Amino acid sequence: MGVRFSSLLQRASTGTISQLLGPEVVKLVSSLDPDLARPSALRKMLSDLRTPEELLSTAASRNELLLLLKPEEQQELSKAIGLEDESLSALLNLNVRSGSQSEAKLFRFFGVQLPSPAPQREDRARLASTASYGLLPTREK
Repeated sequence: MGVRFSSLLQRASTGTISQLLGPEVVKLVSSLDPDLARPSALRKMLSDLRTPEELLSTAASRNELLLLLKPEEQQELSKAIGLEDESLSALLNLNVRSGSQSEAKLFRFFGVQLPSPAPQREDRARLASTASYGLLPTREK
């Protein structure tokens, strides 16, 4: 079943949003325009500046989001990922590597698409090449 990512963000307090955006950003925004420091405006700013994929891929921001889950949602996520220990601490200590099954299950739980893998570039330094002419003139003696 899972939890929609947008619904999870709606639960976030101003303090949590401040951690996700960065306290310096919130402080600056507050000093420029106090209306922009309202929770709804900060949520909008967060969703404009950071993607769900980025927030779930970074351990610190992921942990802030996991703290917003209700206990039954934490258990459901633990089961979905395949953790034997269904405690919050097990989720917070979860090592999620890019491209792993746990990453796919975590993203699926929140209804977030996996980031597409970066296109493979051909390493030009390893391409075979042959010279069709000499680079320096030869001196004949």
